[in-house]
Amino acid sequence: MRGDRLPATVSERPDVRVARGRRLAVAHVVRDAVDERDVAERPDVDLVVRHVAHPGPVVDPLEELALADALPVGERAREVRAQVLVVPRDVSFDERPNVVRVQTVKLTDGFSLLRTRLGDRRIRRPDHGGSLTEPSRCKPAVSGRVVSVRIRLVSRPAGRYIWPMSSISGVVTTGIYCRPGCGAQPHAHNVHKFPLAASAEAAGFRACMRCRPYRWPQSISWTAPELVCRAVRLVLDGTLDHASEADLGVRLGVSGRHLRRLFKEQLGVTPDGLARSARVHFARRLLDDTDLTVTQIALAAGFGSLRQFNRACQDVFRESPRELRARRRKTDRLVADGGLVLRLAYRGPLDWTDLAAYFAARAISGVEAVEGDTYRRTIVVRGHPGVIELDAGGDDHLLLRAHLPNWDELVHVVQRARRIGSLDFDLSEPAVQLSGDPMIGPLLDARPGLRPPGTWDPFETGVRAIIGQQVSLGGANTIAGRLVAQLGTRVPGLEPLGLTHTFPSAAVLASGKLDGLGLTPGRARAIRLFARAVVENAVVLDGSVTLERLVSSITALDGLGPWTANYLALRLGEPDACPTSDLALRRALPRRAPHTAAALGTLAERWRPWRALAATHLWIADGLREPVPSTA
Repeated sequence: MRGDRLPATVSERPDVRVARGRRLAVAHVVRDAVDERDVAERPDVDLVVRHVAHPGPVVDPLEELALADALPVGERAREVRAQVLVVPRDVSFDERPNVVRVQTVKLTDGFSLLRTRLGDRRIRRPDHGGSLTEPSRCKPAVSGRVVSVRIRLVSRPAGRYIWPMSSISGVVTTGIYCRPGCGAQPHAHNVHKFPLAASAEAAGFRACMRCRPYRWPQSISWTAPELVCRAVRLVLDGTLDHASEADLGVRLGVSGRHLRRLFKEQLGVTPDGLARSARVHFARRLLDDTDLTVTQIALAAGFGSLRQFNRACQDVFRESPRELRARRRKTDRLVADGGLVLRLAYRGPLDWTDLAAYFAARAISGVEAVEGDTYRRTIVVRGHPGVIELDAGGDDHLLLRAHLPNWDELVHVVQRARRIGSLDFDLSEPAVQLSGDPMIGPLLDARPGLRPPGTWDPFETGVRAIIGQQVSLGGANTIAGRLVAQLGTRVPGLEPLGLTHTFPSAAVLASGKLDGLGLTPGRARAIRLFARAVVENAVVLDGSVTLERLVSSITALDGLGPWTANYLALRLGEPDACPTSDLALRRALPRRAPHTAAALGTLAERWRPWRALAATHLWIADGLREPVPSTA
């Protein structure tokens, strides 16, 4: 039995388990059929198991509650269709009268109540209410006793049902919404779940001052409809700052009206509402972490005017920007001796050391540099050069240091920087699916925080991938450095940081001379074709197209094959991208299996839709920081 309320696809005999972190179950006795139907329709009910019968006298210390009638009802009914319910050893039922408390339950065709040691207070429901009695004083219940039990899992050992803050949750009695992990303890019937903080705000809730959900990123899992996932990424990247919802729909191949309807159905907020929420949340973080003026913050967050910023703060936080800044905590403010330092929050573990080592091994000379766990690079923002640095900051955030000519639309720089470390990649769902795989499971246990490497500039990564075809890692780095020195734009004064140039644009490479760099004529032609396709939008690298369309558009170019296309897609954040012709991945195949791309492709089918994460683990486990293609 899982703690959420989304129905799961079940097999013939599902193994229904309690989600990790659950420690208490609450069971209510249902009095009659009307009461049972009313309980089953409540939104906080996981399942209702009807007609649980005590079998009568049993041998101590084992007592059982068997299912007399296997007709569960409610939102979780499909998950117990096969009468299989497994509850971990440390899950218990609460102790109120007329409620069964179970310390260990293992069910095949019924509930089994086990006592691990004499004296534990967990046996059965008393015959006439009151408190539970000691095991040694319990008398067997009358054979054939039949009751109906409603079971609901919660996370805290309380005498009443308390809602666990496992998602964005709005409390109707206070008008406040909280992020996962908040210490608030509202009653379950007063709570509404939301997929995003923007959804809660659209419903009229304001942010909790204790857990401060605005300090955490807004993102959705790839298990949501793909069109909605891609639209959310584009909105957070700033697409709607200078475009309309209709323009966004055109990029995704749907009408603006249909896109708006999908957002309302799936997220409970419009695209414009999500964009506004993302801007005001970023501005609130700047108010907490920096000493920028209110006007500078308004421009950095993408607001068109100070009046617009003030209105958004009043609508979302119920206070003006100056009042919000007065509320910031002493530990929020980040002091830097140069540049602007910001926190990049993420959920779950992050193996930044391995990612930094990966970037260090393939850094483009003059554009990228890595010292220890610090990754830095040159960037171009609105035609002006700048520098960003990423470094480990804590258990839940990286530190971004930005050196920019101005702070206008800083929000988009931060969002692109998040892509480098794949900070919005949700590890919880792939971990559940891949943990049981005999090849990937042990790798996940060894590096639970490893994520697929991202990129700042997809075009730059594509060119680097073409240069690396059939060339050693060191040779590819040398050629890439020569290309930057010849066609890149020099940025003076950055030599102490190990940086000298910005990477040439697609327009420059589409018409530039690539002679004398060490490239073969075929590779030079492939780079020009790729650059020209990007300029003409024949290859779209903004994440708005599906994986299949992206791969087909790249492989349509002479000299570019499935490896290049899938590797670039993986770096773009496509969770199911997998370069099956990669030599390092093929070396990870079992010894007796044929080490071919077809064999790897067949094996990788069981990793869908998280093949990118599986491939990353295999690369790192193989001792390589760079994939090695066997063919173009």
